[in-house]
Amino acid sequence: MTCAEKQKQALREEALRRRDAVDALERQQRGETACERLFAEIAAAACNAGLPSVALYDSMGSEAPTGHLVDLALQAGWSVCLPVLHRTDPAAAEGPRAMSFVTFDADRLQIARKLFLGHPLRTVDLAALADAGIPAVSPQRIDAFVVPLVAFDAAGRRLGYGGGYYDAVLAQVMSESHGRGGRQPFVSGLAFAEQQVDRVPAEPHDIPLPRIEIA
Repeated sequence: MTCAEKQKQALREEALRRRDAVDALERQQRGETACERLFAEIAAAACNAGLPSVALYDSMGSEAPTGHLVDLALQAGWSVCLPVLHRTDPAAAEGPRAMSFVTFDADRLQIARKLFLGHPLRTVDLAALADAGIPAVSPQRIDAFVVPLVAFDAAGRRLGYGGGYYDAVLAQVMSESHGRGGRQPFVSGLAFAEQQVDRVPAEPHDIPLPRIEIA
């Protein structure tokens, strides 16, 4: 483990301890309020582009809960995309995994709950999801991304869980905008104030966030 990796792991442990210590009811209330702010901000950013396609995520553990934001987006008729993990070799039972986004509407919410919602780390079969009416979508076609994180600093540097999945996606979508008619996507992290640290060590592959919604 490199020096930077050791620093990151120590920051993860500290930020998670502080996040876990937030009272459950307070966590829910603060999270829902932050989700309502994010919903309004995404709507304002997309006001001239019709109904947006938004990449959200299925919160887990003591993360700021995102279920309210998913519900608001579906009720507004937005195209909701969520990340799923799948094998890079679909025929393999084991091996490396990659992250893709799949999209669904309110009519397929119950199917999504059965197949992957509530289990964000589950390995899914993209073909099976497509057959169920929940197809994969290119990140370049997504208008807004709400990103999970473990810790962050005042410069927007983000510390994730160590998989590197979001860094790869953000590097791609923040450098390419042709799939959205030349517009840059709306990108925001979502975290509790308790997760802020003095400085997140940055490596070349790390992508800072342009904004972070603090619950």
